[in-house]
Amino acid sequence: MDQGMLEVMIPIIMFIVIGAVFIAAFYFKHRTKSIFAEKGYSADEIVKILNEQKSEKIKDPNRYLIWGIIILFVGVGYGVGNFLGDYLDKDYLSEATITTFIAIGLLIANKYRTKK
Repeated sequence: MDQGMLEVMIPIIMFIVIGAVFIAAFYFKHRTKSIFAEKGYSADEIVKILNEQKSEKIKDPNRYLIWGIIILFVGVGYGVGNFLGDYLDKDYLSEATITTFIAIGLLIANKYRTKK
């Protein structure tokens, strides 16, 4: 591909992806409400159920700790990956170690969440 064409395509693709994310969010929000409506819930009951689900997510006191564990392992994976990539002169090790450490962080965060 020509470099000029690539410079034009990147913003176009970015706007398409952002638009697709918004459309998917609106679609799934509408779909959730329509499922409740099909089951015979009134509008007030739907709002009450959806607000309860939001408040349960907000009440989790350990959510910042869990995100901290995940972000910590992302950083460790990035550091170890760059070190090994430079030391062994292998570029693919960076991505592999980042992915591996993210997985380890998610496992530890899940283990911590299930203990509580």
